[in-house]
Amino acid sequence: MLTKNKKLLMAAWGCENLNYTTSQCWYDPFKKLFKDVALFDPQKNLLKYGRDEMNSIFIKIIEREKPDYIFFWLIADEYTLETLAHIKERFPKIITINLFGDDDINYGIYSRYYKDLFNCCLICQPRFLKNYIKGGNKNSYFIFTIPNPSVFIPLDIPKELDVTFIGYPKSDRYELIKYLLKNGIKISIFGNGWWNYKDIRKIYGGPLNFHDMVKVINKSKINLSFSKNHNNIPHIKGRLLETGLCKSFSLIEYCEDYKDYFKENDEIVMFKTKEELLKKIK
Repeated sequence: MLTKNKKLLMAAWGCENLNYTTSQCWYDPFKKLFKDVALFDPQKNLLKYGRDEMNSIFIKIIEREKPDYIFFWLIADEYTLETLAHIKERFPKIITINLFGDDDINYGIYSRYYKDLFNCCLICQPRFLKNYIKGGNKNSYFIFTIPNPSVFIPLDIPKELDVTFIGYPKSDRYELIKYLLKNGIKISIFGNGWWNYKDIRKIYGGPLNFHDMVKVINKSKINLSFSKNHNNIPHIKGRLLETGLCKSFSLIEYCEDYKDYFKENDEIVMFKTKEELLKKIK
């Protein structure tokens, strides 16, 4: 492999947090691809040093580690435009890669300003890919944020839970869950943020680390995946891939983009309304 004798500096948000997606999804595969993987976690260092000092420290880390590649996953503006422009100018041989997440929310806010400062852009929302390519960054590609297959595995355990949802209470998720409860569906909720909803507490199992998440997915007959973002617009989520690796079933809120990659009602089952959700659960 071309990368086997190369060094990667992983500078993505949460890359040193063992319970965060970045660490779980990317670190082990990168260790197999590269001779060496160094870590610099902006999630940790931003809190410890503040943004300006963190950016200065990051440049010193690059000087010390001398990576061939740097992998970013921007959450917002934790790395300044000036820092990334400086890296591009001062270290022209380093290949920089960024994973852009929810561009349906973030493209107009910061992605469009950052995209040309990387050698390669990975895009999680495919309808925005044309914005990158037409904007001048030809090395831009759509990619599912594929979960780590050594973490998300099928377990030989009973299907004890009828319906589960793992995630935050954003968009209309709370109303949909209340609707299911009202109609007699036995549903269990996991993830952060639900304790504030008093009528949900009786079915709330708290936040999960990744190993417990795998157990819940495997124990569930139906794993719900809601597709709407914070602006109430459907977009692609990675939950169906986590569920699929566990050989478990997902019922997914409709998003047109899924149909470009999966055969509806064969490889993927979706719902559009709360009535259709209830009907398909039953």
